[in-house]
Amino acid sequence: MGKAKKGGFYFLSAVLSLFFIFNFAACDAGVVPSAWVALKSDDGYVYYTSNMYGNTGAHIYLYEDETATNKLLEISFAPRILGPDYTATHGTGETATTVDISGTYSMFIQVYKNTENSVYSAEKDVYLNDEKLTPDLTTDYENYVLLEYYNFRLVRGNPDGKENDVINYIEYK
Repeated sequence: MGKAKKGGFYFLSAVLSLFFIFNFAACDAGVVPSAWVALKSDDGYVYYTSNMYGNTGAHIYLYEDETATNKLLEISFAPRILGPDYTATHGTGETATTVDISGTYSMFIQVYKNTENSVYSAEKDVYLNDEKLTPDLTTDYENYVLLEYYNFRLVRGNPDGKENDVINYIEYK
């Protein structure tokens, strides 16, 4: 093989190698890293919304009952969710909301105090996957308590662009 042919071969090999490297690296590039989150509660009725951003309403509500008239608790995530997901339940019969975890994310929980069947108690805490969370900021208003969380970790539900069986459970107990 002559020098020109060897050089062309190496060049073509390098181009093809780069093509495959970038092509396979891009497979996950179109997938938003997400975590499925569900609220566990023995009280009331849990409702998941499709509000992508929390400025139009919360992402998860806990109501007194199915009539959805008296809010007991609500949860919002920032910067956004991708909507409720029925496929992330993996046959459990549960629904979860899909939280975008591609960057920094936060969670805001409002626990209402002025409802007849209020779940609020100063003795209760928020748990994520059975681990107690410490709020970064707590604001006690007349009608509700706002708990803000900035330093917590959700487990990704779609590593490498493929769904796994991980659902992050939030509990107020």
